[in-house]
Amino acid sequence: MGAEAPCTLHFDGQVAEGKALFETSEILFRPRVRGGLRLAVPLRAIRTASAEAGVLRLGWGTESAEFHLGAAAAKWLEKLQNPRGRLDKLGVKAGQRVALVGKLEDSFAAELAARGARVGAATAREPADIVFLAAERPEALGKLAGLARQIRKDGAIWVIRPKGAGSAVGESDIFDAAKAAGLVDVKVVAFSETHSGAKLVVPVSKR
Repeated sequence: MGAEAPCTLHFDGQVAEGKALFETSEILFRPRVRGGLRLAVPLRAIRTASAEAGVLRLGWGTESAEFHLGAAAAKWLEKLQNPRGRLDKLGVKAGQRVALVGKLEDSFAAELAARGARVGAATAREPADIVFLAAERPEALGKLAGLARQIRKDGAIWVIRPKGAGSAVGESDIFDAAKAAGLVDVKVVAFSETHSGAKLVVPVSKR
């Protein structure tokens, strides 16, 4: 899940109330009323962008739209003009020990290595700063309790799951499993176009 904000959309002579979402590859508008106006603007297609008085104006191809977002308009323009990389959103820094559990993107390990992270297994004796757990099925969440003992007290576990209503692993599944493992959820981001990431950490009171 990316950033989201209440929005009034002006597009193609229509005005609609709903919610706008800033996702990894597009800006979406979802109407408040079932069957109402929907819009998806691919980020790579945007040619012009400006923000003034709480209104984000976007132009792509031959189309244009106004997203009335209030204070979020300037923040979203900043994100468009200065996009953060995936590893920045995930909090990965050079020198950190990172462990990968399960099947993730083939290129992800190389991406981590290029950042300067040390990719390898995590153990209770050699805990990781960050663990990435692939959770295509609910059964994978059963590993959280063990992994919680293999991260530093101020470390994190990112649970990476498929996006969409058809996903076998929902956010509520992750939050319930995290609670059972003595962890708390603090952040959700878009890991890729197809997967979402939920960040779990040890509660401050238990560090």
